[in-house]
Amino acid sequence: MNDTTSTLVEQAAEVGALLSELLGRVDAMPSPDLAVDPRSRTDDRLRELLVGLERVRNSAEATQAAVMAALGADARRMDAAEFAATGMPSRSYEEFVPDEIAALLSCTQVAASRRYGTALAAERHSAVAHAWQSGAIDAGKVTMVAEELSPLTRDDADQLEGPAVEHASCHTMSQTREWLRRQVIRVNPAAAEERRQTAHQERRVVVTPAEDGMSDLWARLPSLRARQIQQALTQAAHEIGADDLRSLDQRRADLLVDWLLGDNHAPTVHLHLLAPTSQEPGWLGGVGPVTAPQLDELIAGGAQVTIADDRVQLDAKGPERRYRPSPALDQAVRYRDLTCRFPGCRRPALGRHTGTDLDHTIPWPKGSTMASNLAVLCRRHHRLKHSPRWQAELQPDSTMTWTTPTGRLIYTEPWQHLSPTERSQSDPDPPRLE
Repeated sequence: MNDTTSTLVEQAAEVGALLSELLGRVDAMPSPDLAVDPRSRTDDRLRELLVGLERVRNSAEATQAAVMAALGADARRMDAAEFAATGMPSRSYEEFVPDEIAALLSCTQVAASRRYGTALAAERHSAVAHAWQSGAIDAGKVTMVAEELSPLTRDDADQLEGPAVEHASCHTMSQTREWLRRQVIRVNPAAAEERRQTAHQERRVVVTPAEDGMSDLWARLPSLRARQIQQALTQAAHEIGADDLRSLDQRRADLLVDWLLGDNHAPTVHLHLLAPTSQEPGWLGGVGPVTAPQLDELIAGGAQVTIADDRVQLDAKGPERRYRPSPALDQAVRYRDLTCRFPGCRRPALGRHTGTDLDHTIPWPKGSTMASNLAVLCRRHHRLKHSPRWQAELQPDSTMTWTTPTGRLIYTEPWQHLSPTERSQSDPDPPRLE
């Protein structure tokens, strides 16, 4: 038995042991009594099982990916042997590894190629592979981290790999992608700007005919310009008036036609950015990281931009003696949070018509109107926060601690412009907040 096979056998044994443990828990659970009110359940067993099975699934996928990578390694060895024997370059073995995987797993060649590519990506990044094998991240996050690290040199990628895995283990894939893109810019700002300039050459507009007299109008544009267009359309659509029976999407579509064909003019919109300091990338809600030259281009083009320093000073003047925050306090908290503070929610906090509120974590008037007691929440998660089964607490460092209905703790931190403190998403034996 070679080393690769031995390692795979050990990995499979670990997954099997974990699966057996979880299945034992399932068997030990009493049959559900449908006559019992579910709200009377105080145990956390179902939640533990949900999380545990996710880790088993991830670990099993990682082991399967390691097998695919081993198939590829064997094929490359055979290609190398053929080259040594004939002197002719060959990929006749590795080329068809995805096809064999597709046949063995009864999936399409496209799906097999994607899974094989993920397996090879994990093989290139040891920290990513280890996190996947432990069940901490899934295949989607493996692929995403590998893709975002691909522009970097080997040394720079190795430097970011560990922090990226830690972030991915307790954040959504979208959150980690945007966080990681900013780190990539920070590692080498000049290279990031060169990549942006190259991508800028790909801008274009495409019309694709659809059914029933409709077509899709699609454009690849610089992110800042696309954000301006989206905000202008949304602002103008809201200003039409409630008596207009068209939906918001219909209004935006009609306005776009009017503006492009000269029947109307787009309103002026403001973009809210956190400005770069030194070589740090800036941040634009709804877009992501922004390089300093990109920001300069935007301003030179006449865009109206509100720029805030990325270290907002909060609570400098103490609490305000009213329920609704002043415009200055409102803006400061929104620049601190950038998005809704519920775990995984990415609804932007800045701009008009965002559908977000500043919530008093400790209800007013018992709780003061000041930054240390205010957090941005979208309307849905504002309602959730005030439901009887959830609790939230804002810490002095602006970390927000959420307590689920069964007592698990989940932490969220101010977004992107601050370096997040990496901590576990949930405590194995969390205390309840009173």
